[in-house]
Formats: sequence, C-alpha cells, structure tokens
Amino acid sequence: SLGYPDSESEIEMLKRKQNLDAYQIHQVVDSQEMLEMCHAVDQIYVHDDIISYIVSLVHATRHHPKIIQGASPRASICLIQMAKAAAYLHDRDYIIPEDVHEIFFEVMGHRIHTSNSKQSNREETDAILSEILQSNHQPSLEKNEKK
Repeated sequence: SLGYPDSESEIEMLKRKQNLDAYQIHQVVDSQEMLEMCHAVDQIYVHDDIISYIVSLVHATRHHPKIIQGASPRASICLIQMAKAAAYLHDRDYIIPEDVHEIFFEVMGHRIHTSNSKQSNREETDAILSEILQSNHQPSLEKNEKK
C-alpha cells in the first residue's frame, strides 16, 4: 500500500495528466526479453514441501478466529507465482521459504476480511498475517533446493 499523496503531489499529478507529452517513458526490456523472463520464472522449481507450506498458510487464513473470509485457492496460485518471481530476482532456480515470506503480505493483505472489517487497517491485517507465518512450520532450506 502506497497510501495517499500529499496535496501538492496530487495537484502535480493532475496537471501532468492534462499533458500526456510530459511523460517520458523509456523501454527497459523488449517484448522478447519479457517473454524470456516469464518463461524463466515458469521454470523455477517448487519442491512439494513448499507447495504444502503455501497451502497450510492459505488454509490458516480460512480458520483464523479474526478472519471472517479467508483466502481462496487463487491466493495459493498467486503465492507460488510470486515466490517464483522472487526466486528469479534472487538468481535462484528454486523457491525457498524466504521467497514466500517476501511476498506473503502483499499477496495476502487484500485477500482476507477480518472480523473487524469496518475498522480494519493494514497494521491489523499484517499482525494477523505475521501470526499465521509464525504459527506454521516452515520447511527446511536444504530439502527445497532443486535435486
């Protein structure tokens, strides 16, 4: 969550929006490079223990007393895909638990509804997600390296 811009930044954003020529967008990768990166991410190895770990984390959101609506199976899919991307960015061809932790809050934060949803805030959601991470046994690193 980026929060809201201050008034001056929001005014500047609106002014720039009126003149689209003011935006200077520079290409950093071409379409072929993007496809190659996507293919490389798809090839990242995911050990069965990591898959089980991700499922246990998502299931924990469905049974936590402060969560009235837990994450769906799509959250599990997203966690694996984002963890693969994290592993890729760390120059690894396999996922480790830290890759899951690195993206867990961003992937899960908007996918759960707390029992106090009218007064829910990011700190409350993060506290619940931290509790879920801490209460689920993390697989050991050496078992998850690509064999």
